[in-house]
Amino acid sequence: MTITVIKKPNILVIFGNKQDLNLDRDQEIIGDLTKKGAKITWLQESDTEKVTKKKLIKLLSTQSWDILFFAGHSYSFYDQNNQENGIILLNKDEGMSLIELKTALKKAANKGLKICIFNSCDGLFLARNCANYGIPKTIFMREPIPDKVAHDFLEAFLLQFSQGESLELSLRHSRNILEDKYEQNKENIPGISWLPTLYQNPTSPLIIWEPINHKKKVIILAIFTLLISLSIYQFFKIRSSPNPRFS
Repeated sequence: MTITVIKKPNILVIFGNKQDLNLDRDQEIIGDLTKKGAKITWLQESDTEKVTKKKLIKLLSTQSWDILFFAGHSYSFYDQNNQENGIILLNKDEGMSLIELKTALKKAANKGLKICIFNSCDGLFLARNCANYGIPKTIFMREPIPDKVAHDFLEAFLLQFSQGESLELSLRHSRNILEDKYEQNKENIPGISWLPTLYQNPTSPLIIWEPINHKKKVIILAIFTLLISLSIYQFFKIRSSPNPRFS
């Protein structure tokens, strides 16, 4: 299996309608990724500005991204043509279907968009739409998910992924964290660890985020290994050589 290595990923972060959600925590978790080499562009609602379809389409169509992240409200449904469709709520007044984003997402995929992450509810059709538009891997939530669980998932997943673990193993690790915290103790939320799901093209390569200090670690390890090897060699050389003080 082939491996795609991402170095200093370019991430587009979209914060949609935040009613009843604490997106400040999402922002804190994602913001920490800049310390690990990520370049982050934020598209979020403020007191004076809304997230709009026009802005999102422009960003997806004109720039290159490695990862697209969305937090907010979303849902899946069958449209009037019986097509699977996913909606993300951009602000309190406006939603946008991924079918409307079809052209922009295809352009983004052609420019290198590798991963979509929807830390929002009921995202199955969002993931299927992304796959249909050429995006190799999408992480989504199968059903509505409590806000605090979404935060714990995001933190555990990104911690592993940004340290050089594969996307798949990072997802497995985050599920284990949710299981330990919410299924195996007094929280007792059955099945919560299975809400985060990976939808992927089965032929797509493994994706790994190379930590910014990875090369430094490799060099240090190589030097250390070399020194150990030289020490062992010198030790056996001394032992095998005749002692000049004895005949």
